[in-house]
Amino acid sequence: MSAPGQGNPRGHRLRVGFLTITVFSAVTACAPRSSNPVNTADGVTQAPPAAPGAAAIPWMRSTEEPIDAQLVSSGALHPEELATLLTQAGFRSGAERIFTARRGPFSRVEARSLAFGSSAGAGTYLSWLRGHASELIGQTEPVAAPRLPAGVVFVRHLATGCCHEEVPVYLAAWQRGPLVLSVRASGRAADVSPVAAIVRTVDREV
Repeated sequence: MSAPGQGNPRGHRLRVGFLTITVFSAVTACAPRSSNPVNTADGVTQAPPAAPGAAAIPWMRSTEEPIDAQLVSSGALHPEELATLLTQAGFRSGAERIFTARRGPFSRVEARSLAFGSSAGAGTYLSWLRGHASELIGQTEPVAAPRLPAGVVFVRHLATGCCHEEVPVYLAAWQRGPLVLSVRASGRAADVSPVAAIVRTVDREV
Protein backbone atom coordinates (compact mmCIF):
# COMPACT_ATOMS: atom_id res chain seq x y z
CA MET A 1 0.00 0.00 0.00
CA SER A 2 1.37 3.43 -0.88
CA ALA A 3 1.61 5.97 1.89
CA PRO A 4 -0.67 9.00 1.51
CA GLY A 5 0.82 11.65 -0.72
CA GLN A 6 3.62 9.46 -2.14
CA GLY A 7 3.98 9.26 -5.91
CA ASN A 8 4.64 6.42 -8.29
CA PRO A 9 8.30 6.71 -9.41
CA ARG A 10 7.45 5.07 -12.73
CA GLY A 11 4.65 7.52 -13.56
CA HIS A 12 4.74 10.14 -16.28
CA ARG A 13 3.33 13.54 -15.52
CA LEU A 14 0.48 15.16 -17.39
CA ARG A 15 -0.33 18.85 -16.75
CA VAL A 16 -3.97 19.90 -17.09
CA GLY A 17 -4.59 23.56 -16.23
CA PHE A 18 -3.21 24.05 -12.75
CA LEU A 19 -3.47 20.33 -11.96
CA THR A 20 -0.57 17.93 -12.31
CA ILE A 21 -1.83 14.40 -12.71
CA THR A 22 0.59 11.50 -12.65
CA VAL A 23 -0.14 8.79 -15.15
CA PHE A 24 -0.87 5.49 -13.51
CA SER A 25 -1.90 1.99 -14.44
CA ALA A 26 -4.74 0.30 -12.62
CA VAL A 27 -3.73 -3.20 -13.62
CA THR A 28 0.04 -3.31 -14.14
CA ALA A 29 2.81 -3.96 -11.68
CA CYS A 30 3.60 -0.24 -11.61
CA ALA A 31 0.53 0.37 -9.47
CA PRO A 32 0.41 -0.42 -5.75
CA ARG A 33 -1.49 -3.45 -4.57
CA SER A 34 -3.30 -3.99 -1.34
CA SER A 35 -2.08 -7.01 0.59
CA ASN A 36 -5.52 -7.70 2.07
CA PRO A 37 -7.45 -10.56 0.43
CA VAL A 38 -11.13 -10.31 -0.48
CA ASN A 39 -13.65 -13.10 0.03
CA THR A 40 -15.82 -13.49 -3.06
CA ALA A 41 -19.48 -14.52 -3.11
CA ASP A 42 -18.54 -18.15 -3.80
CA GLY A 43 -16.15 -18.27 -0.85
CA VAL A 44 -12.94 -18.03 -2.88
CA THR A 45 -10.22 -15.87 -1.33
CA GLN A 46 -8.72 -13.65 -3.98
CA ALA A 47 -6.30 -10.73 -3.92
CA PRO A 48 -7.98 -7.51 -5.07
CA PRO A 49 -6.94 -5.86 -8.33
CA ALA A 50 -4.55 -2.93 -8.23
CA ALA A 51 -6.07 0.37 -7.15
CA PRO A 52 -5.16 3.64 -8.87
CA GLY A 53 -1.90 5.02 -7.48
CA ALA A 54 -1.58 7.81 -4.95
CA ALA A 55 0.34 9.93 -7.48
CA ALA A 56 -2.75 10.18 -9.69
CA ILE A 57 -3.68 13.39 -7.86
CA PRO A 58 -0.53 14.27 -5.91
CA TRP A 59 -1.92 17.32 -4.11
CA MET A 60 -4.66 15.25 -2.45
CA ARG A 61 -4.14 12.90 0.48
CA SER A 62 -5.20 9.32 -0.24
CA THR A 63 -5.84 5.92 1.28
CA GLU A 64 -6.30 2.55 -0.42
CA GLU A 65 -8.51 -0.33 0.66
CA PRO A 66 -9.89 -3.55 -0.85
CA ILE A 67 -13.65 -3.47 -1.42
CA ASP A 68 -16.19 -6.26 -1.62
CA ALA A 69 -19.64 -6.63 -3.15
CA GLN A 70 -21.34 -5.43 0.03
CA LEU A 71 -19.44 -2.16 -0.03
CA VAL A 72 -20.05 -1.65 -3.75
CA SER A 73 -23.79 -2.25 -3.40
CA SER A 74 -24.16 -0.19 -0.21
CA GLY A 75 -23.85 3.03 -2.18
CA ALA A 76 -26.92 2.31 -4.31
CA LEU A 77 -30.48 3.42 -3.63
CA HIS A 78 -31.54 -0.26 -3.83
CA PRO A 79 -28.50 -2.13 -2.48
CA GLU A 80 -30.10 -5.58 -2.45
CA GLU A 81 -30.85 -5.40 -6.16
CA LEU A 82 -27.31 -4.31 -6.98
CA ALA A 83 -25.85 -7.03 -4.73
CA THR A 84 -27.84 -9.64 -6.66
CA LEU A 85 -26.65 -8.23 -9.97
CA LEU A 86 -23.01 -8.30 -8.81
CA THR A 87 -23.34 -11.95 -7.86
CA GLN A 88 -24.93 -12.82 -11.19
CA ALA A 89 -22.24 -10.84 -13.04
CA GLY A 90 -19.48 -12.79 -11.31
CA PHE A 91 -17.95 -10.01 -9.22
CA ARG A 92 -14.63 -11.22 -7.82
CA SER A 93 -12.91 -8.43 -5.94
CA GLY A 94 -12.11 -4.73 -6.00
CA ALA A 95 -9.80 -2.01 -4.78
CA GLU A 96 -10.47 1.65 -4.08
CA ARG A 97 -8.32 4.72 -3.49
CA ILE A 98 -9.99 7.69 -1.83
CA PHE A 99 -8.44 11.13 -2.31
CA THR A 100 -9.38 14.06 -0.07
CA ALA A 101 -8.40 17.74 0.06
CA ARG A 102 -9.55 21.00 1.60
CA ARG A 103 -8.52 23.07 -1.42
CA GLY A 104 -8.65 22.67 -5.17
CA PRO A 105 -11.50 21.67 -7.47
CA PHE A 106 -12.20 18.39 -5.64
CA SER A 107 -12.88 17.75 -1.99
CA ARG A 108 -13.15 13.99 -2.58
CA VAL A 109 -12.29 11.59 -5.41
CA GLU A 110 -13.00 7.86 -5.32
CA ALA A 111 -11.12 5.77 -7.89
CA ARG A 112 -12.09 2.09 -8.16
CA SER A 113 -10.96 -1.00 -9.98
CA LEU A 114 -13.52 -3.85 -9.90
CA ALA A 115 -12.67 -7.32 -11.21
CA PHE A 116 -15.26 -9.76 -12.60
CA GLY A 117 -14.96 -13.37 -13.66
CA SER A 118 -15.39 -12.46 -17.33
CA SER A 119 -15.63 -9.55 -19.73
CA ALA A 120 -19.34 -10.29 -20.08
CA GLY A 121 -19.81 -9.92 -16.34
CA ALA A 122 -17.96 -6.60 -16.32
CA GLY A 123 -20.18 -5.49 -19.20
CA THR A 124 -23.28 -6.40 -17.21
CA TYR A 125 -22.22 -4.14 -14.35
CA LEU A 126 -21.29 -1.30 -16.70
CA SER A 127 -24.72 -1.56 -18.33
CA TRP A 128 -26.30 -1.28 -14.90
CA LEU A 129 -24.27 1.86 -14.21
CA ARG A 130 -25.39 3.34 -17.51
CA GLY A 131 -29.02 3.00 -16.57
CA HIS A 132 -28.81 3.51 -12.81
CA ALA A 133 -26.15 6.16 -12.15
CA SER A 134 -28.83 8.24 -10.43
CA GLU A 135 -28.98 5.58 -7.70
CA LEU A 136 -25.40 6.44 -6.81
CA ILE A 137 -25.15 10.24 -7.15
CA GLY A 138 -28.71 11.54 -7.51
CA GLN A 139 -30.37 13.01 -10.60
CA THR A 140 -27.84 13.00 -13.42
CA GLU A 141 -27.21 14.46 -16.82
CA PRO A 142 -24.74 13.12 -19.41
CA VAL A 143 -21.57 15.08 -20.09
CA ALA A 144 -19.05 14.76 -22.90
CA ALA A 145 -15.35 15.36 -23.35
CA PRO A 146 -12.94 14.55 -26.19
CA ARG A 147 -10.79 11.42 -26.37
CA LEU A 148 -12.60 9.37 -23.74
CA PRO A 149 -12.63 5.54 -23.73
CA ALA A 150 -15.14 3.86 -26.01
CA GLY A 151 -18.37 3.08 -24.19
CA VAL A 152 -17.59 5.26 -21.18
CA VAL A 153 -20.41 6.23 -18.84
CA PHE A 154 -19.84 9.91 -17.97
CA VAL A 155 -22.50 11.78 -16.00
CA ARG A 156 -22.78 14.51 -13.40
CA HIS A 157 -25.10 15.64 -10.65
CA LEU A 158 -25.23 19.41 -10.26
CA ALA A 159 -25.95 21.14 -6.97
CA THR A 160 -29.61 22.17 -6.88
CA GLY A 161 -29.25 24.83 -4.22
CA CYS A 162 -31.65 23.10 -1.85
CA CYS A 163 -28.80 22.25 0.54
CA HIS A 164 -25.85 24.48 1.38
CA GLU A 165 -23.54 21.49 1.63
CA GLU A 166 -24.49 20.02 -1.78
CA VAL A 167 -21.70 20.06 -4.39
CA PRO A 168 -21.39 18.88 -8.01
CA VAL A 169 -20.60 15.17 -8.39
CA TYR A 170 -19.11 13.53 -11.48
CA LEU A 171 -19.10 9.81 -12.23
CA ALA A 172 -17.16 8.14 -15.03
CA ALA A 173 -16.92 4.38 -15.58
CA TRP A 174 -15.59 2.23 -18.38
CA GLN A 175 -14.57 -1.35 -19.09
CA ARG A 176 -11.23 -2.99 -19.80
CA GLY A 177 -11.81 -6.71 -20.30
CA PRO A 178 -12.97 -8.20 -16.98
CA LEU A 179 -12.29 -4.90 -15.15
CA VAL A 180 -14.58 -1.94 -14.62
CA LEU A 181 -12.68 1.22 -13.73
CA SER A 182 -14.44 4.25 -12.29
CA VAL A 183 -13.79 7.75 -11.02
CA ARG A 184 -16.25 9.61 -8.81
CA ALA A 185 -15.25 13.20 -8.08
CA SER A 186 -17.01 15.87 -6.03
CA GLY A 187 -16.25 19.40 -4.94
CA ARG A 188 -17.55 22.95 -5.21
CA ALA A 189 -15.30 23.69 -8.21
CA ALA A 190 -15.47 20.22 -9.81
CA ASP A 191 -15.70 20.42 -13.59
CA VAL A 192 -15.66 18.22 -16.68
CA SER A 193 -12.09 18.88 -17.82
CA PRO A 194 -10.07 17.67 -14.81
CA VAL A 195 -12.28 14.59 -14.40
CA ALA A 196 -11.93 13.76 -18.10
CA ALA A 197 -8.16 14.18 -17.84
CA ILE A 198 -8.00 11.52 -15.13
CA VAL A 199 -10.15 9.19 -17.21
CA ARG A 200 -7.92 9.61 -20.27
CA THR A 201 -4.80 9.09 -18.20
CA VAL A 202 -6.02 5.82 -16.72
CA ASP A 203 -7.33 4.54 -20.04
CA ARG A 204 -4.06 5.24 -21.81
CA GLU A 205 -2.06 3.27 -19.24
CA VAL A 206 -4.34 0.25 -18.79
